[in-house]
Order: sequence, then structure tokens, then C-alpha cells
Amino acid sequence: MGALARAIAWRSQRFADYDVALEAMDALLHIDTPESRAVIASLVDDDRVQVRELARDVVANPDQYW
Repeated sequence: MGALARAIAWRSQRFADYDVALEAMDALLHIDTPESRAVIASLVDDDRVQVRELARDVVANPDQYW
């Protein structure tokens, strides 16, 4: 979980960092452990709109994702 959580937190001026975060979130959704769910839940207030909206949707509708 640690490497994926770090990938989500990573920021870059050169790349669309939300792309990396979304890919890491997708991996966490496939892993489906209490730890992966906690990482997703921690992103509901992320400053990146794409990351925040996906996290909020997952938390609100977990049966659609897991």
C-alpha cells in the first residue's frame, strides 16, 4: 500500500500528476483490502478535482467499485 499511497501523493510540474494518482487509485480498487480502502477514503478532500471526485464517489458508492 505504501508505494501506491506515495504515488498518489506525488506532485509534478511536468506531468499531469492526477493521472498518476488515478492509476494508483485504480490499483488500490483492485487490491480491495481495509488498507486500500483507507487510502481511498483519505483522498476525499484532495486538492486535485479528479482525485477528490473519484474518492468521494467510491466512498459514497462502495458497492459499485468493490
